[in-house]
Amino acid sequence: VFGASFIIGNYILPRFLNNLKENIHNDVSINVSVSHEAIEDLLDKKIDIALVENYVSNEDIVYREWMEDEIVIFSNQKLPAKAKAEDLLSYKWVCRNPESHTRLIFKENLEKANFPDCDTFNVTSEVTSATTIVQTVLHSDKNLTPTVSIVSRNAIESLLKSGALFESRINNQKMIRKLYIAYRKDRKHDAFIENVVDYLLKIK
Repeated sequence: VFGASFIIGNYILPRFLNNLKENIHNDVSINVSVSHEAIEDLLDKKIDIALVENYVSNEDIVYREWMEDEIVIFSNQKLPAKAKAEDLLSYKWVCRNPESHTRLIFKENLEKANFPDCDTFNVTSEVTSATTIVQTVLHSDKNLTPTVSIVSRNAIESLLKSGALFESRINNQKMIRKLYIAYRKDRKHDAFIENVVDYLLKIK
């Protein structure tokens, strides 16, 4: 049983789920939740492996760096490839909730670029779900000021390819976060865990 954070469980894992089943010779079931809940489930022995977007420090857990995930600014209208501060201040924003790890990364990158904090943006709503964010931006009025937000590029890849959505970045910066494979230290030498981790590390 896998625990996976939202972006991983809904957008990354489905790409290789069938291959994963064949390679580990086992059925795979996935519980999708937020990272800290997946780690709690791991500690409670409800799941075997957690695939998470942020590192929740715990001495009973082994973390392996897995793959990188890019956060992008996106809209259903064309955006400049490199957004300037005045661009970001002119848009209407659908923001992630203040506790969101994605929003935290965005704030850090704005600071790094000497851009205004996102708390000063024209925020029309705050939401907790990446799906709600994507759908809100997708269905916003294309004749008005662009409605924009931030999300993992993995969540909108097909919509970018089809031309339904457009992406932008802060100046030349890429907002990159690490994704992790986590398992309990007491199962470090478990053949099943080793097999799964080896397979996941190969496909990154």
